Amino acid sequence: AIWMGCWWVGRAQETSGAIGFGRWVQGATLAAVISWLGFFWLGPHDSLIKWEKPFSPARLAELRREGATVMVDFSADWCLTCKANLQFAIETNRVKEALDKNRVVPVLADWTDGSEEIREVLEGLGSRSIPVLAIYPGSKPGEPLREPIVLRDLLTESQVVAALEQAGPSCCPPPEIRAASVAPAAGR
Repeated sequence: AIWMGCWWVGRAQETSGAIGFGRWVQGATLAAVISWLGFFWLGPHDSLIKWEKPFSPARLAELRREGATVMVDFSADWCLTCKANLQFAIETNRVKEALDKNRVVPVLADWTDGSEEIREVLEGLGSRSIPVLAIYPGSKPGEPLREPIVLRDLLTESQVVAALEQAGPSCCPPPEIRAASVAPAAGR
């Protein structure tokens, strides 16, 4: 943000040879706005969705055996596209309503630390990078498990809602989300 403000001021010097006070005010304002937006977007905030975490392939398999539709967000703190997806496409009222309506279990797979387990699951989904949102459709016990719906890269809210509707509801009331994970995740 500071670089952008300085660039703005320097740009005026290159074109006109002089820098007026107004250009310094514009540069400072630009830096302040970019800083504020960066903090608002990347800073901690309450989650609309009660994510189950930590992720484990064993827990995912257990949920699927019990017939639950499961949405897994493969994300990391260092991934800006993941943060954009979360802010504008996943942590929205429409997605929350679709999750509640279909009794979907939301699970956060935080790959910030480079977990080997998460890497293996991602590779099983045909991906070597994040962001990935995988929705595993529910099925009745004893029926074959359906293939997951995989959404990659920058998402829209409509894509997420459509994928949740395509996956359908959990076949049976899903198991309760672990008590340790029901508190809203501050900053994910």
